Amino acid sequence: MGFPLPSRDHAAFWGLGLVNNFTFCVFITAAEEIIKGYAGLILLCTVVPGFLSRLVLSLYAERVPYALRIAVVSVSSCFCILVVALSSSVPVQMLALALQATIGALGEISFLALTSRFSDSVVGAWASGTGASGIAGAGIYVLLREVFGLSSSQTLISCSWIPLVLIVIYQGVLVNSPSFERIPSEDEVETAQTAVEIEEKISTTKKEFFPTLLKTYMIPLAVVYFAEYTINEGVLGTLTTFKNNKEYEVERIYTQLQFTYQIAVFFARSSICVVKIHAIWVLPILQLLNLVVLAFGSMFMLVPSAAVAFLIVFWEGLLGGLTYVNAFYRIKTETPAHLKEWALGTATVGDAAGISLAAIVSIWLESAIVNFQKSS
Repeated sequence: MGFPLPSRDHAAFWGLGLVNNFTFCVFITAAEEIIKGYAGLILLCTVVPGFLSRLVLSLYAERVPYALRIAVVSVSSCFCILVVALSSSVPVQMLALALQATIGALGEISFLALTSRFSDSVVGAWASGTGASGIAGAGIYVLLREVFGLSSSQTLISCSWIPLVLIVIYQGVLVNSPSFERIPSEDEVETAQTAVEIEEKISTTKKEFFPTLLKTYMIPLAVVYFAEYTINEGVLGTLTTFKNNKEYEVERIYTQLQFTYQIAVFFARSSICVVKIHAIWVLPILQLLNLVVLAFGSMFMLVPSAAVAFLIVFWEGLLGGLTYVNAFYRIKTETPAHLKEWALGTATVGDAAGISLAAIVSIWLESAIVNFQKSS
């Protein structure tokens, strides 16, 4: 089945995906400069609170009107960027990163759940937008830092207004933006006569469907993002010397590798209208192989050159992006209608779990690789 021509709703979801993920992408790109040598700690503070909050938000977020959720996400993200930029206190910066993780989780759960009320193809638009956010976040950060010569704090301040665009897109671009709470489907109304019966029926169905959601989509998302973010935050910062004996400044090559990764993610997340992958489990396995290759390559300086590292990181981004867009597209198209909104939001716990575990492992792995390199 072909995809319809892009509509105003497609443009809106693309923009929502871009802006919602923008702050996270900027923080990850700037990780080595926010607290030097602790990119894994930055990741820990930006995803673990988000993972924990997803466990709660996936159950209760639907009780809050979309318009209110999006206003909170927008304003709070601006606040978090400014705190990280202006504060000289590491604990305060960590608290702001943790708050942003929670806010970002609310945004992703809300927008993915919202796609259930529109055509199937808007999932592809959302995914493409989230991929573009990586390029926008990393690209703007690199541009302002390296071309215009702004400091890390000045760059963050310059980006602090961008999350407010969420409100503009939601209220001004998206057609018939829902501001109401979830409404039971017609089928539910026909088979249950009271609100209590409807909720009990939905709750039972969710419990029955959850094992399928977990095995088919959430675990593959968790595995691919565990390997992916362990590479990004635990290995890339250690790739400074290659087999050809050429050395690179850690902050510079780290930022460039991150940007390369984001470009690949964008292409992959924009690909659902061209290629659909049913065997999603193959992608996490390949991503784990990437992790092993790059980790040992960095430890023993086996990576031939920076060019090879860039190619591997590009492949890494493709695998992660393909897993994300195909998993959520399949949830949108294959889940029973009355469970779509819940399933799309709940599945985000999968990738968040993988990234959270990666954050913990990365703190140890980055230190272990650096110590091994020094002792060799």
